[in-house]
Amino acid sequence: MVNKLPEKLTLLRKHYGYSQGDMANKLHIPVTEYMNWENGNTVCGIQQLKVLADMFHVSLDAMADNAKDIVIAADNLGDSVNIPFLNGASQSMTQQMDVADNMMPVSSVLPADTQEQTMKVNTLNGDATSGTKEMGKVSDAETKKPAEKPSSSRVSNKAAQDKKKKKMMILIGSICAAAIAIVVILILVLNSGNSSVSLGAINRIAEGDKYTLFIDNKGSLKTYGTFDDASSFKNVVQVSAYGSHAVGLTNKGTVVTNNGDSEVSDWKNITMIAAGKEHTVGLKKDGTVVCSGDSNACEVSDWSNIKAVYAGNGVTIGLKSDGTLAAAGSSSSAVINQSGVSSVSMSDDFVSITKKDGTVTSFAIGSKAVISTSSFSGVSSTAIGTTGILGLKSDGTVAVSSSDTDLTSAVGEWKNIKYIAAYGKTYVAADASGKIYGTGDNTYNQYEATATASASASTAKLDSPKNIKTDLTTGNLSIKWDSVENASYYKVSVTGLDEIKAASNSTSIPTTSLENGKEYTISIVACSDKPETHPDSDAATTTYTYKTLSVKLDAPSNVTGYAYTNEGTSEFIIDWAAVANADFYTVSIQGGPDQTFTTNEAVISLDHTNITESTTTINVQVTAGSNSTAYTASDTTKVALGYKVEKKSVTISYKTEDGKTAGTAQTLLLPYGKYKASSYLPKDLPAGLVLENTAESFEVTSSTETFSFKVITNPGV
Repeated sequence: MVNKLPEKLTLLRKHYGYSQGDMANKLHIPVTEYMNWENGNTVCGIQQLKVLADMFHVSLDAMADNAKDIVIAADNLGDSVNIPFLNGASQSMTQQMDVADNMMPVSSVLPADTQEQTMKVNTLNGDATSGTKEMGKVSDAETKKPAEKPSSSRVSNKAAQDKKKKKMMILIGSICAAAIAIVVILILVLNSGNSSVSLGAINRIAEGDKYTLFIDNKGSLKTYGTFDDASSFKNVVQVSAYGSHAVGLTNKGTVVTNNGDSEVSDWKNITMIAAGKEHTVGLKKDGTVVCSGDSNACEVSDWSNIKAVYAGNGVTIGLKSDGTLAAAGSSSSAVINQSGVSSVSMSDDFVSITKKDGTVTSFAIGSKAVISTSSFSGVSSTAIGTTGILGLKSDGTVAVSSSDTDLTSAVGEWKNIKYIAAYGKTYVAADASGKIYGTGDNTYNQYEATATASASASTAKLDSPKNIKTDLTTGNLSIKWDSVENASYYKVSVTGLDEIKAASNSTSIPTTSLENGKEYTISIVACSDKPETHPDSDAATTTYTYKTLSVKLDAPSNVTGYAYTNEGTSEFIIDWAAVANADFYTVSIQGGPDQTFTTNEAVISLDHTNITESTTTINVQVTAGSNSTAYTASDTTKVALGYKVEKKSVTISYKTEDGKTAGTAQTLLLPYGKYKASSYLPKDLPAGLVLENTAESFEVTSSTETFSFKVITNPGV
């Protein structure tokens, strides 16, 4: 399952206008550590994840659970930004998915004590595996004495060990999956009753008659001008204003106002608010609407499927899910009969309807002349004053329609704008960094007098990376360079290879992707998450010629061996300590031909060799080899191993189905090994009787003495 946390972190950070360095400073960690979280190289711990969730005003389970989308609504509600999980998959499919598959890596969501328990389970698993190996593998001392070898063949033992390991891993995996599922359930249960609202693009800035309210990227409410009720607007994630009336929506889905309306304070599960001149409107989580104040404007009790609400002077407008409008109070039919709507703005004199295609239609109320917005395009939301209408465009600029040349001139210079608001003759905006700009009436200091367009950020191309260095190991070619100020990441290109996006001023390339003796051009470009202010640098380049760097493998050690008979074939089984980075081993005995094995065990047939039962010593040679050019073959380990054919006296008998003896029992002196029972049938076995299982075999070890096999009447007779 792909971890979706890096994608969520990146989008949320960019949405709030933070650089990766900003995030590192806020979390008190090195910037490279934060970069690794966004690149998916490492995963943050649960405490850090909680801090991030609070910082971005989203729930912890939305951050931790890959199955949950994080939705950041844009100003034009119909064009929200999603961090999707299933890319359009149906809800039923989501519900059918295994809970554990929807989680991030365990370390990112489990509490510290749960992680500790998981670590203990893994340690236990390691001990159990080790124990299994010890049961199935003979000690060095025993290998020197074939008589003390295990009672089953090496092949059988290994199969049994593998089976036990698989069972153990399945058991441990089940325990871990169950633990993850429990954590998910706990998170969901703890948050099931919490109708929290996250900070988004909706209602971030509001303009009243004497004040400006703005919720900055940190979620803090900033007030400008004369506003005496800031203390009651704690933990708000949305603000709305109309004249002297201000409304705030808290992160718990409750509503606060500055007019002392007790009915509003009892509202729950609210997702959007709107302040009218003499009424307050709230959109509930289920798509219904509540309202308090002006009775005509509050005729909204039968509304449903509403996704946004707006309020004005004696009028309430609801945006339906299908892009049409509902209205209560004094509203014209021309306004109501609109479709394809994405947002609405109102004042005492005008209404503007922003469409999903970015165009804007405006209407005048009463005898006022219409302010034309026919030239607007690419607009996501509008703000209306008494002398003009502003339109926020997707490129961060602001369109303006007004006969006031001072207004059009000032607004025309605003750049990188994220939010706009207006009331009367005051027009304000906030850029991506949270800086407030304003023009028009500033009687009550609704905006800072110095906050003009000239203060907006200038653009400056990033410096090119300098001092590029390379460092070669057997496995990787490391590339490093000096950090570039204001760079968020780097694009690294190497001839013939895919481009690399490096979070810090270093990266590496596996030597397996390079050709010995080939010259490569390395190109590095510094990049910023804010290209509008810091465009990409020019590329810095250097050339590098790759020459294979090889390391000799360690020579095999702890070589042991013993004799064994396998169904009539004499074998000598040799094992040794595995060599790091070795892909195969070359083995020979008594000067015979080399034989290749891919594990640290060799089973060599003694047929067609000069080794007999009278042989006492076998000369063995073992060399480690690698398929990688990064390593060369080891020195050859040469040892003389003692050879002795150990034998055991065993008795073999045969019984019929009724338990009677069939034929004469045989007493044989056989070397340790495995034998086919069919090869040792007694000569006086009564006619017509055959082995019940013709494939049956027996194994002679130091502890075996007797074998008995069942015979039956030949079914073919």
